[in-house]
Amino acid sequence: MLQPPLDDATPSPVKMTAYLCVEQATRAIEFYRSVFGATEIIRFTDPTGKVGHAELKLGAARLYLADEYPDLGVVSAKRLRANSISMVLEVVDVDATYRRALNAGATIVRELSDQFDGRRAATLLDPFGHRWLISSPEVPASKEEVRRQVGDHFVIT
Repeated sequence: MLQPPLDDATPSPVKMTAYLCVEQATRAIEFYRSVFGATEIIRFTDPTGKVGHAELKLGAARLYLADEYPDLGVVSAKRLRANSISMVLEVVDVDATYRRALNAGATIVRELSDQFDGRRAATLLDPFGHRWLISSPEVPASKEEVRRQVGDHFVIT
């Protein structure tokens, strides 16, 4: 059953966590630790050395991940050569995070640049096939200012 709409003052009982499937989960954990500052909470490794489940903490968020288990239908974005989502990560120093990601093997999807809404942002593909939009903290902008910046390209409601 869906939750009823909540106003902004009501704490939400809903919590959502991304669960990534990756090739070489041990390498992925190290990438997310060194690039994004993630902290490893727990890791379950099977007898073959594959990571069956790991939990990372990124600020107030959690990120779950595991190695591929193709026999169970659990395959990575890299194997699929497709990605239908972007992980959005707001960081204090987006320029430093961008450099660390590139040095650790990420590839550029969209260059780091100043955005119309006041943020500084880039889109990267991590070495495991997952797309990350990294940005500086939100700079509040009025709808009028965003409309001015966007022009006739979008209708803003």
